[in-house]
Amino acid sequence: MIAWFRQPHIQRRFSTALKWISMVGTLATLWWFLRDLNLHQLGEAFARTNAGPLVIAILLGLVSQHNRALGWTVMLRPAYPVPYGRQVRYEFTAQAASVLIPARAGEMLRVWLLRRENVPASTTAALIAVKKLFEGVGLAALSLAVPPLLPGLPRWLTNTIWAFAGAIAALTVGLVVAARRIRAAQPDSRWGRFVGGMAFLRDSRRLAAALALAAVGEVLDCAAVIACLYALDIHLPLAAAAVILFVVDTSNLFPSAPAHAGTFEVGALAAFDALHGQAAVGVAFAVIFHAQQMLSQVVVGVPFLLRASTGHRRSPQHSTP
Repeated sequence: MIAWFRQPHIQRRFSTALKWISMVGTLATLWWFLRDLNLHQLGEAFARTNAGPLVIAILLGLVSQHNRALGWTVMLRPAYPVPYGRQVRYEFTAQAASVLIPARAGEMLRVWLLRRENVPASTTAALIAVKKLFEGVGLAALSLAVPPLLPGLPRWLTNTIWAFAGAIAALTVGLVVAARRIRAAQPDSRWGRFVGGMAFLRDSRRLAAALALAAVGEVLDCAAVIACLYALDIHLPLAAAAVILFVVDTSNLFPSAPAHAGTFEVGALAAFDALHGQAAVGVAFAVIFHAQQMLSQVVVGVPFLLRASTGHRRSPQHSTP
């Protein structure tokens, strides 16, 4: 069965089917939330937009990108001492590619960029997985504080938070154990090379630093949610920002269009529905919060992306097979 699934044409068909299912599900969910949308209320929600908090949200997004670059610096050193300033440029470049190009192109571009720094592709792929897992740890820690503060949440949401936290904890512990044992037992296997790219997991201080930076990143994102709520004059408890961030981030795990178009909005609308908010207010928030995230990535990242593209065409010897 495993050998059958490993066939390239089977994997392509499975991937295509998954994307279509996700797209149809996203459109159906959007229709469900928007079927009774009050356009007058939507216009009023946008009319209340305050530029001051929105600027703060954009600045928080920029700080978050620098924080992610610092996380990459911690994970790669000392074996691959890529300068922090270059990591910042790579972070914005990868984020811009993910916004503009489908199929998570930013991750593939990061592999190519770091290969120019002599970082093996297997190491970059492993660290991409670890980075997402650690961001999940930070999101779970932030979300677990929500149910006691907002006792009126729907049962499906509280159950999802606990299930997500349990799954993330199990995966993290399993990954740390694998990084400390499997590499020594099977150093030349594909799995051994992948796990070997997570060498920093064997260093307790660097592991703690990477986890802390991931948690800081989630706090920054949560602060950006709060700023966007203030920008639209939406009165919700501060703990509601963690709910919104949790639902949006978990929705983005599903296959989506570039920049998570569709799944991002479904997550925001589902969160507002769980918080008993108006659909029109949820739509206005989804648009503003999504634009806030993309603005810093596109405005700052596109020049870096164009520079990387030009450098790729001029230097074919650095291309990734």
